[in-house]
Amino acid sequence: MEDVYRKRIYSFLVDCVISNSFGIFIFSLLNLEKDFVVNSFKIFLFNFNYGLTLQFIIMVMYFIIFDILNNGKTFGKLLFSINVVNKSSLENLSVKKLLERTFYKSLSILVLPISVILFVINNGYTIQDKIVDTKTIN
Repeated sequence: MEDVYRKRIYSFLVDCVISNSFGIFIFSLLNLEKDFVVNSFKIFLFNFNYGLTLQFIIMVMYFIIFDILNNGKTFGKLLFSINVVNKSSLENLSVKKLLERTFYKSLSILVLPISVILFVINNGYTIQDKIVDTKTIN
């Protein structure tokens, strides 16, 4: 389990670097602004902005494309030879299940500090693993 645990962390970091590099390339090439501030609020003397980032959308698209075209194996998963399967049958996931898992993965990325804590507490199982009933194997 320890081996898969580490490989999942490395795989996610590789996928983040690739998707973020791709996003930076697109923003630079097209001279786009990567953040859109939707609104702001003030607490005491501090202003807080919240909004939408195109980088997050590119990251989600990266995961969706790999789910559809490569049976859920992102470049990071390919590099570290890990695969996401159905927890009970150990069979590959359907495209519907992969997209459902990507949806929950996207939500967990939005609350990354909480997701990391849950990943550590749950011995390497993520929020999307628990909800969609999947398991990552070598």
